[in-house]
Amino acid sequence: MDSPTPQSHLKPSFRKKPLIIIFIAFCAFVIVSSITFGLLHLIKNHNSQEFDATTISSIISSTQYYTTDNPPFKKYVYVHVNLINTSVLHIWLKPKLENTTATLYANVSKTNSNESFPTALFYSAKIGPPTWFDFVELELNITGIIELSWSEMTTIVSYIYTYEPEEVKFQGIRPAYISKQAMNPPMDQSFHFRPPLGWINDPNGFSRTRDGLYHLYYQHYPHSKRWSSMYWGHAISYDLVNWIHQPIFLRPNDKECGENCGCYSGSAVPNGNDGLQVFFTDNNNTRNHQQIQRTIYTKDTIAPSNESEIILNDLPDLSEKELKLSSDFRDPNVFISPDGYHYMTLGSGDTLGNGGVILLYKSLKKHSIHSGWQFQNVIKTDNLFGTKVCECSQIFQLGDKNRRETLYALLYARMGSKDDDGRSNLTPIILGTFNGTHFEKIYEQELDFAAGSFGVQAFYDPIADEALLLDG
Repeated sequence: MDSPTPQSHLKPSFRKKPLIIIFIAFCAFVIVSSITFGLLHLIKNHNSQEFDATTISSIISSTQYYTTDNPPFKKYVYVHVNLINTSVLHIWLKPKLENTTATLYANVSKTNSNESFPTALFYSAKIGPPTWFDFVELELNITGIIELSWSEMTTIVSYIYTYEPEEVKFQGIRPAYISKQAMNPPMDQSFHFRPPLGWINDPNGFSRTRDGLYHLYYQHYPHSKRWSSMYWGHAISYDLVNWIHQPIFLRPNDKECGENCGCYSGSAVPNGNDGLQVFFTDNNNTRNHQQIQRTIYTKDTIAPSNESEIILNDLPDLSEKELKLSSDFRDPNVFISPDGYHYMTLGSGDTLGNGGVILLYKSLKKHSIHSGWQFQNVIKTDNLFGTKVCECSQIFQLGDKNRRETLYALLYARMGSKDDDGRSNLTPIILGTFNGTHFEKIYEQELDFAAGSFGVQAFYDPIADEALLLDG
């Protein structure tokens, strides 16, 4: 055991006191200087010096402050984004105050100088409905780190990401800024697919292109964690397990009608070498035909290649079938039959008490997706458990090319249904045959015996000769 230290050794000698005092004073000076430098660094004037690009990572979101000669104390947000000359920036912003515009600045270096100054990069339109955000796509042709900034007194920014078109299928997008309203909690071990931010519901456009890539589009609202005017998000996978987030594919024109607008659910089928023909419902409660069907082509699956076109804008007259359809007219799901025709199912409801209705349309020509559409038949009515509308309806071919007779499955959601156990919006799956006008049932069961299997999407993959189903 060590012997106790004599008490006299616990105190420094008189001669050592000045040295210790000097040492303590020096340490205090270093600490105070460091703190002062850090505080001064945070109090940053908007006309700041160029930041040191070697000290920050490729994507940093930071908040810093500066004071002006006149109160009140203003707050600026600074976002640093690493770009190459082919980078594309997508930004959503809007003004905070009525009758004003939102302004986004970029920090641009002066010629032959280390100084920098903020340049107004984009002015938004004036304020619209609460859910509306102005969208801007920028190609700056800059290699290096750019500083974006805006005043929180005048401007609300929701979402910023960047990507390189030539690499995005493999590298995905790089989020640079997500607002607190849209930021989801971290769930790194989550098994289910999740968007980079915001709200998600129905899977859309679940498909596989000829290059072997799987595509999942989905109903999405990127500006908050709640349902609102619908966008189409997008992700790509090689194995149906690991997904790469892509740029937002469809955006609603919600400046005029707010939450009453949206790009509702739909489907996608291969068209061209690696392209897709996308179908969706354009919803706008402010017009006579609230829900109309549109199609749009994408050559690269990342962005639309042209403007969307209307393919159906009115419901069929079914008085001969003693049906009177409601204004519900949505969720076009297109598939290619072995007979060479394209078929489309659409969901609606009957106001005379027959419940939900599934409508069938057929392309006018074989192997032509742009030849027009003709109404064929009502292939299903369903009022079980109080069903009001058959949503997200679809017919898809099952696998096994060697089967003597091609089998199909019919899927839809019983919107408005509620059984005796309290389960709502149930989803049946029906096995049967399809001859182009009628679907003949062989077997039927619920897809999921629990509630909540809603907005399911499936498709037949000719590459693997199998049917794939994704549950929303």
